[in-house]
Amino acid sequence: MSTMSIRLCGRRYFEYTSWTPYFESQSWSGAIYTYRPWKTRYITGERDRGVLLLSLAMLPIWIGMTGGFIIIWYTLPNGFNCRHIWLIGIFFAWHVSAFLTWITYTTGFTTGKYHWHFVLVKDAVIAIPSILIIFLSSCGLFNSCFCWSGYYSYGSRAHVPLNSEPFYKHNDRTIYPTIVAICIFLQCLVFVVIAVVWRKGLGIMRWSEKARHEEWETARRENGESAVSSPEVVDEELLPIEMVRLRTW
Repeated sequence: MSTMSIRLCGRRYFEYTSWTPYFESQSWSGAIYTYRPWKTRYITGERDRGVLLLSLAMLPIWIGMTGGFIIIWYTLPNGFNCRHIWLIGIFFAWHVSAFLTWITYTTGFTTGKYHWHFVLVKDAVIAIPSILIIFLSSCGLFNSCFCWSGYYSYGSRAHVPLNSEPFYKHNDRTIYPTIVAICIFLQCLVFVVIAVVWRKGLGIMRWSEKARHEEWETARRENGESAVSSPEVVDEELLPIEMVRLRTW
């Protein structure tokens, strides 16, 4: 049975003898665009050291954080309150998540599919509590006299406003719609910029069966192996069930 070796960033990473394990590895070997821990140098090059990529990746988080912070700030009594704490906590948790992905890869703590599995578990550990806190906050987790008194902003002059309805009606017509509209516009603008800068990458986010077959044959040629005219004769041990899994990938 012939063996195909796959090269990533100019280095030999793994060898496969059939289509199924090869395409199953795409989620962690670089074909899936959302997981490329080496992309600082692989996509943007050595000269800019990924500054553009890092900035565009962080902008949506900073925009959302800024908008949420301002909206909560204009919650009676105005100023810093309990809700800002969990908002800042989630904000930093996202940055810590990205740092852990980078540091564990660059230090060789985990590699290949093990690093991908580590990232999935790490993201779940951060995402699930974050979503839970947001849900509980919407259900009234911080609806206490202390949180509604503005203690962090007013200190000894902290107080609980009793009639806040006119204030919120006014904000619903002025401040809140403006902040939300600006945030949505900026988020869409960042998306457009990313799509334009990396427009060539949009075409590989979902491969067709023909594109997979051509990529397979090209890789085999680069390794001095004969090309294959049809998927059915790639390997003698390639079972029909494997071909079904390929077509539904």
